Amino acid sequence: MTTLQKTNTIAIGLPILILASFPIIKEAALYFGMISTLITGLLQFIIGLILLIREPKNKYYQFYILAVLIFFGFGYYLTAMKFNNDYLSYILYVIPLALAIYLSLLVYRIK
Repeated sequence: MTTLQKTNTIAIGLPILILASFPIIKEAALYFGMISTLITGLLQFIIGLILLIREPKNKYYQFYILAVLIFFGFGYYLTAMKFNNDYLSYILYVIPLALAIYLSLLVYRIK
């Protein structure tokens, strides 16, 4: 298993492990889970950049970075325009999960 695969596994497993401790540490698990989810996103973005730097012509890595940029741009747009459409806002909850799954599939396909 490569270093990127190990880092991705830890990044994905950490929020799950913290939230699994909810019965023991109650509310703090939710706060720590949210913080670790942000850290997971940052680590996955860095992993995506590393993969893109290694193989700049790979269209899958390009798509991942473009999707991340669109996600943040869309979030900024909704916030800056004070756009209060619940349906569009719910998309912002689904996209990070889809990006995490997509990058994980890319990372674990590396040989």
